[in-house]
Amino acid sequence: MKRLIIHYEISAIIFLMILISGCSAFTSKPLPQSSFNIVGKEQSYEAKVFSYAWGLKVEYGKSSAVGTQYDTVTVPAKSKLKISFNPPPKNYGNVHEIFGEDITESKTIENYSTGITVPEKPGTYTYNYNAVWDEGSVAYIFRIKVEE
Repeated sequence: MKRLIIHYEISAIIFLMILISGCSAFTSKPLPQSSFNIVGKEQSYEAKVFSYAWGLKVEYGKSSAVGTQYDTVTVPAKSKLKISFNPPPKNYGNVHEIFGEDITESKTIENYSTGITVPEKPGTYTYNYNAVWDEGSVAYIFRIKVEE
């Protein structure tokens, strides 16, 4: 009986080692990158990873996305921004403009596949969006300063 229990324990340890090594390979792919550019200009700007669930790793962004330090890109009023990914996602959601100090205060704007039209009113605007790959999902954030 004791021998049978030891046999099961060894089998369980071997199974667990195989499972862990398989999962670590699953999470070894780097997070996809996302950037945006002003339509008609060649300069590309990196969007920051805000949160993700990638393989077995999960990292949530701060509850105050607006107060977080991100590079601010100056853009002309009424210009159009185009978002891109490397590699392309399987699915993606809408872009949200964030208000105030809490990421839950936001409004959904255009689907990013058609491009984002920048507001006419000068000011600083923060946007977040997410996309899904086979390995998981990633949310990104970027900030712009609109000038006339």
